[in-house]
Amino acid sequence: MYCIKCGVKLQDGVKQCPLCETPVLLNSESEQQIKKTYSDCYPRENNHERLLALSLITFLLSGLVISCVIFCLSTYSQLAWGGIVMLGIALGYILFVLPAWFPKWMPFIFIPIDFLSVSAYLLYLCQKLHGNWYLSFAFPVTMIYMIITVSFLILFRRIESGRLLLFGIYTVVFGCSFMLVEFFAHITFSVPMFKWSLYCVVVFSLFGLFMTIAGLLPPLRDLLKRKFFI
Repeated sequence: MYCIKCGVKLQDGVKQCPLCETPVLLNSESEQQIKKTYSDCYPRENNHERLLALSLITFLLSGLVISCVIFCLSTYSQLAWGGIVMLGIALGYILFVLPAWFPKWMPFIFIPIDFLSVSAYLLYLCQKLHGNWYLSFAFPVTMIYMIITVSFLILFRRIESGRLLLFGIYTVVFGCSFMLVEFFAHITFSVPMFKWSLYCVVVFSLFGLFMTIAGLLPPLRDLLKRKFFI
């Protein structure tokens, strides 16, 4: 329990904040009394509206895909640009609609699926447009960010006391990853190196350094927890 004015953590049973002397509107005894006035049985969550909305979205997107196929075959006698549209709709469905079917979102499953789906869509675009940028740019970039994201989620789930420090370190790593993106763009498209990535590195590194220092200093860490609940 925290003070509603200054945010300092309060002990159970106190009637006013020891720092700013603000009255505590709800102490542990009154909280227990209030809880006793309510039933411990909660109604089950009604998922019919959510399932109906998801079914409607699925039906509309399926109709759009079928209409696109019929139009391309009747007009061009082949899919032509229809494949790009169809796979784009499928990619959007995987990214935004598919996780909503599951009440408990599982990031360790859906995030790798999302990155692999994006990589597969970029592979199709590369082949459709007769490009040669997939293996030298699109694939390594998507794999880099998939590894960074999944590893961060695994460590964030396992570490509880040093999450602020972990967030700061990964912010620096994320900023430095833009140099790799520019490096692969330099190899593939012959763009000059260090044209924009250094700005990203500096910005993310400064913010990550601040979060890292905050994670190492207990007073600053407690202040951020009180103010931003992190």
